[in-house]
Parts: sequence; C-alpha cells; structure tokens
Amino acid sequence: MSSVTLVSYFVVVNEVVSTKFLPTHGLHQGNPLSPYLLIICREGLFALLHLACLNGHILGTQMVRGAPWITYLLFADDNLIFEEATSVGASILMNVLQLYASNSGQLINFEKSSVFFSANLDVVIERYLRLPCIMGRNKKRAFANLRDKFRSRLLSWSICLLSVGGKEVL
Repeated sequence: MSSVTLVSYFVVVNEVVSTKFLPTHGLHQGNPLSPYLLIICREGLFALLHLACLNGHILGTQMVRGAPWITYLLFADDNLIFEEATSVGASILMNVLQLYASNSGQLINFEKSSVFFSANLDVVIERYLRLPCIMGRNKKRAFANLRDKFRSRLLSWSICLLSVGGKEVL
C-alpha cells in the first residue's frame, strides 16, 4: 500500500502542463482507484482464509448435515468468518487477521467487530447500529428499546412544531 502514496500528479489548465506535485494524503473515499484497491486487499484476505482452511486451522460450519462447509463469507464491507468457539480457534483467527493487517496496511477496528456464539453458550446479546444482531422469536422484546426511544423522540419533535394552544392540548 505504500507504493500507492508515492504517485505524482500533473495538472493541465488551458493546454498548459503544470509542474509535478506530490499529494499530501493517500487515497480517500471517492477516488476512482479506491474500489480496485479494496478488491485487491479482499483477495489477500480471501487467500489467507483459504490457506488456513486448507491447512485445517479454520473449521467453519455446516448449515445442515451433508451440506458443504462454510468457513467465511465476504460482502462489500462486511466479513463473516465461521470458526470453532475455542481459545485455539480464536487465536488462529486473530493470527490470520493480524497477518492480513500487517501486510495490507489496513487496520481492523475491533470496536466495530462482533463475535457470535452458538445458542448452546451463555453470552451477552451484541448490538450493531443499536439493533440486536441475533434475535429469537420474540421480536417485540428485541425491538422494545428501539420502539420506546423512537416514540420519545417523535413526541419531543412533534411538540416543537405545535403552537402554544396545541402544546396545551397535547
């Protein structure tokens, strides 16, 4: 990734070429090269995970008996990695992620990362964007906090738009 920041630019204005200048920042969101670099980095993560799977270090999971094993799913900006819930499995996964981070130059934000375990283990329910990541059959209980917060904000917002008489009636 360091070679990407070693570029230089020329600007042409009214058919006059400027002198060479170096950018002060690396690539940013909106740069036409950014999606391609993301794909190249994703290929690196894919290769590391695939190698760990071939060596038997990452086991994955099966949805049903006889189905193929799923070890990871890579989306546009999210990754799902399926691994055994043991300290050995966690350390192997951390080693793969640290190897990826050190070679790609990308940092992994563990504050935005979540770990899920099977229903057989007692763990605290994680939240992503203030919504429960895993919910059971009782959807009312899972979304009660969100519903109450939305209702209180809606009431406070609608009070601001009411006249003095309307506020008294409310």
